[in-house]
This record gives sequence, C-alpha cells and structure tokens, in this order.
Amino acid sequence: MSEHTHSHSNHSSHSSHSSSHHSSSSHRSSSSKRSKRRRSSDVKAYRKTRYFVAYLLFITLTVMSLGITAKAVPLNKNNVADVYVNYDYVSALYDDISTRAHELCKRNAVPVSAVDDVLTFEAVNDIDRAYILGTMSLDEQYSQTVYLDKIDDLAKDIAQSVNNTVKERGLKFATGQEKTADDFAKAITRYITGRITVSYLEKLQTIVNIGGTAATVATVISAVLTVALALIVITLGSEVYRNLRSICHAVSASALSCFIISGAYAYIKGTKSLYLFPTYLNDSIMRYLDSSADAVVITGTVLLVLSFVLMALVWKLKSDALDT
Repeated sequence: MSEHTHSHSNHSSHSSHSSSHHSSSSHRSSSSKRSKRRRSSDVKAYRKTRYFVAYLLFITLTVMSLGITAKAVPLNKNNVADVYVNYDYVSALYDDISTRAHELCKRNAVPVSAVDDVLTFEAVNDIDRAYILGTMSLDEQYSQTVYLDKIDDLAKDIAQSVNNTVKERGLKFATGQEKTADDFAKAITRYITGRITVSYLEKLQTIVNIGGTAATVATVISAVLTVALALIVITLGSEVYRNLRSICHAVSASALSCFIISGAYAYIKGTKSLYLFPTYLNDSIMRYLDSSADAVVITGTVLLVLSFVLMALVWKLKSDALDT
C-alpha cells in the first residue's frame, strides 16, 4: 500500500512537471508568434508610411526643381528681354528697316548713301535696346524718354544727311518742297518705331514679374518641405538603405518628370508651328522656348545624376548590412 501510494505520487509529480513544461513552451511559442506578428505589422506600417512620404517628396522635389528652372530661364527678365535684343534678332530687324529705307529712297529719288551713312546697325541696335531695356527697367541708362529722344535724333540726322547730299550735288528743292527731307526722315523713323515697339511688352513684363514671384514662393516652400520629408523618410525604420532607396526613387521620378515635360514640348514643336510676323520675331521666340526646354532637360539630367549617386550609396549600405 505504501509502495503503491509512493509510485502514484511520483507519477503525479512527473505528470504535473510535464504539464507545466508543456504549458511554458506553449506560452513562449505563442509569445514569439505574437512578437513576430507585431514586428511584421510594424514593418508593413513603416513601409506604407515610407512609400507615401516618398511620393510627397517626389512632388515637392519636382516643384522645387521646376521652380528654380523657371526662375532662372523662362521667367528671367533678362532672358525675356533678350528675345528682342539678341544679335540675330537685331540683325534681321536692321535688314528689314534698311530694305524699307531703300524703297523710300527710290520712291523719293533720294540717294541711298544719304540714308546708309546715318541709318547704321549700331543706331538701330541702340534704339532697340533703349526701348526694350528701358520699358522693362533693366538698364538705368535707358528709359521710354531716352528711346523717343533717340528716334528724334535719328530723324534729324537723316534729314540733315539728305539736305547735305542735295547741296553737294548742286540740287535744289522745288518750291513748297523744302520740308521734303524732314518728311522723308519721319517716314523712315515711323517704320522703325512700328517694327521696334511691342504693344504687349508691359503686359509681358507684368506676367514675368508675377510668374517670377510665384516661382520663388513655390521654390522656397517646396524646398522646406523637401528637406523635412527627406528627414522623415530617413528616420522611418532601422534599415537606412531602404529609406535611402525610397529617396532615390523620388529623385528618379522627378528627373523623369523633367524629361517628360521636355519631350512633350518637342512633340508639340514637331507637330505644330508658331506663326508670328515678322519672321525674325517668330524665330527669336522659338529660340527662347528652345532654351527654356533645354533648361528643363539640364535640370532632369542633374536629378538623374543625383539618383545614380544615391543608388550607389544604397548599394554600399546594403552590402555593409548583409556582411554584418
């Protein structure tokens, strides 16, 4: 009876110990599964947050890049003014004015030399710059008053040159035609005024000013947000290379956006034509648009190079993480 009781007691103790061990193992296993699920849930949450913040980073980075590009090239007042004062434009403008002056010379029986000696490329260029740069307030030596004074001075010089030519050749004006030289000179300067003046220049200047201000504000705001979002992405989770890779994707997407914009311009340019008169104005505006598109391509290239640098850094950090 004693042995039986002792044996039963040992068996009960062993069963209790086994049950306790099994219960402890089950508890640890359950706890481990819950911990894994929690970690997996955290990883997924970090991943979703990282993707969303990286998308916002792509938007702000693109706005910042295009804002800087717009302010530097298409919305730069000097570049806009250059449409009307660049050498190719002024050369074509001078040829146009000179051709018209020669026609007036033939019509009025005035020697061409009387005009060519005064109506030079330098004179036309100076008047053109006085009007454009003066109206856009880009050069202190030029203003609307200076432009008008230069036109008046040119008219006087042409009239004086015609009068001198008449005297040198021993000719005389017919009675009642004494003012022929003045009228002839004014006919030329009226044509010059019609070709040089731009009716929408002041409105264009207003648009450039407003656009430039908007680009500056957008650039500053997006730059601040870009830095903030990049810092947020970097701090999400413990794997830095994954966070940096998300930033790399955002930069690559911004570069792609720039290339898409320039590609859209190239497509529109290839399928549609801009027709403005005179043709040299049309050509000058197209050069301005082309330079603006080129600036967007350069911006995209810079972003693409930056993405390659980040990609190389991601690869290095990932290799170091796997080695450890």
